[in-house]
Amino acid sequence: MAETPEALIGGRYRLLEPVGQGGMGRVWRAHDELLDRRVAVKELLLPPGVQDAERDELVRRVVREARAAARLRHPGIVSVFDVVQHRGAPAIVMEYLSGRSLAAEIRADGALAPERVATLGLTLLDALAEAHAKGVVHRDVKPDNVLLTEQGAVLTDFGIARSADATTALTATGVLIGTPAYLAPEQLEGKEATAATDLWALGATLWHAAAGQPPFAAPTLTALYVSILTQPPQPLPPGPAGPLAAVLAPLLAKDPQQRPPTATAAESLRGLRQTQDTTTLRAAPVPSPAPVPPPVPDAHPVTVIDRTGEPAASHGPFRPSRRFTAGAGWAVYGVAFGPDGRSVFAYGKGGVRRWDAGTGEELAAPRVPGEPRVVSAVLSPDGSLLATAGAENVVRLWHPETGDPVEPTGRGALARLRTARHGPAALAAPAGLRTLAISPDGALLAAGGERTVRLWDLVSGRVVADLKGHSKLVLKAAFAPDGRSLVTSGVGDVFRWDRNGRLLGKWEREHTPLESQTLVFHPSGESLTTGVLSKGGYLRDVRTGKPMPGAIDHEEGFDFSLAFSPDGRELAVGGGPSEGKRTRVWELESGRCVALLDPGIAPG
Repeated sequence: MAETPEALIGGRYRLLEPVGQGGMGRVWRAHDELLDRRVAVKELLLPPGVQDAERDELVRRVVREARAAARLRHPGIVSVFDVVQHRGAPAIVMEYLSGRSLAAEIRADGALAPERVATLGLTLLDALAEAHAKGVVHRDVKPDNVLLTEQGAVLTDFGIARSADATTALTATGVLIGTPAYLAPEQLEGKEATAATDLWALGATLWHAAAGQPPFAAPTLTALYVSILTQPPQPLPPGPAGPLAAVLAPLLAKDPQQRPPTATAAESLRGLRQTQDTTTLRAAPVPSPAPVPPPVPDAHPVTVIDRTGEPAASHGPFRPSRRFTAGAGWAVYGVAFGPDGRSVFAYGKGGVRRWDAGTGEELAAPRVPGEPRVVSAVLSPDGSLLATAGAENVVRLWHPETGDPVEPTGRGALARLRTARHGPAALAAPAGLRTLAISPDGALLAAGGERTVRLWDLVSGRVVADLKGHSKLVLKAAFAPDGRSLVTSGVGDVFRWDRNGRLLGKWEREHTPLESQTLVFHPSGESLTTGVLSKGGYLRDVRTGKPMPGAIDHEEGFDFSLAFSPDGRELAVGGGPSEGKRTRVWELESGRCVALLDPGIAPG
């Protein structure tokens, strides 16, 4: 099959323009006319002079490979949607991702910074671990098959991958599978490709990224093969990239048995990042403010509680430190500290207020005329951005320190940026807007409303994805501490997604709270807690919702606000005002209540 632009294949995929070509396929940007979305279509290009029997085997192989790749669900692996037949040959329909390849990046800018190589390596190791766990070997990992997108690195072209449990050979006679500079020694010797083969190719790819050239090079193919089979890799350039050699060299061991497993290689890269201090330090994620509670009296104050270490009569080792009052006609729905701890934000009926945490002096804050209330607000982890959601079902962005509006640099149609009736330009959000969350790296914003959560890129303002599947209102969204996934909860259902908007799973119905307006990850990322009409243990398995073993259990009730201490050892639980509940602070390990806080207590 050799198609032209505007051709329609499979009855629904309109080819628009070619975006890449390899030895066995051409990739097109296309439009899925049934689902109205962009896709990538890879058409098969048969080698010249191939015989009928070989051609049939190649076609069968492509279909088998597409089936194998379709089993993979990982943010670092391109998703396969469909395989269609067109003019006697298969075409693979895949997720369309914008970005340029690692090879193009190196050609344009030279070697990558060591910290970026380490981050890239961790992402690709995790992607390969997912593929290998499903019995899929890529067999052609190389810079051309690593796509660098705004959301991170993605491993593409599993089109020549093979299923490790297949019973038939997938190579055709006379067809070399893979790119010579990244072929492992066992591939050159005609042996079976395994997971260790992918690790060798990844090591060669990362070496190329760190050095600006492949680890093995020669003027002829024969000399290249000899170098790969018998010689050590070319040294990395002296300087910051040097320490990477100790981590990458084991991946390039000639004997597959001598190469470290994926988990060991990942641990080595993480250790290198820590010891060499190559990563950029990020501020800890700021807990999302609590959702809208039932109506509360006007002029509701904000009380800051200070931990002193000295027990007191009613509130244990905590005492009231300072109280901020917004004034008449104002009701507090949620609060948050700035990342540096020097300021306190509150939002609710009346807008947004901000105070100096030390002096109590009121500071500049966003002014949103015409909004009867701000239903949700969240600070970016570095404190540079404040996002608010109001009754108009739009999200506005602000400079926290000045209260001035912020507009993303790109006003693409996908973001549907518009000027609201009141106030500055805004991001059009789902109807019934209730919750906001910002990813730990500050790159993504999630907004949940009626049956939908919308993900935006905060730099460009473009929509990354609309997460659909909830049967009713989405009440809470929260990113995992590592930023690679998020959980969304609503009335009767909880979903897990990757940061590209792909569904990772749904909580088991028997473990799903009837209604969950509070959703907070434990700092470890391995568990989380939910509130409002929930029953059972506070700690729940992130993937299934199943209560995890722990000392703290609770009966069914209204828990409107939950927060973990930074070290993950304590959990604060705030109940509904209609039930007269006071905030309790629990020690997770012992199950002991270490504080009983009365919001009405005056500062001491």
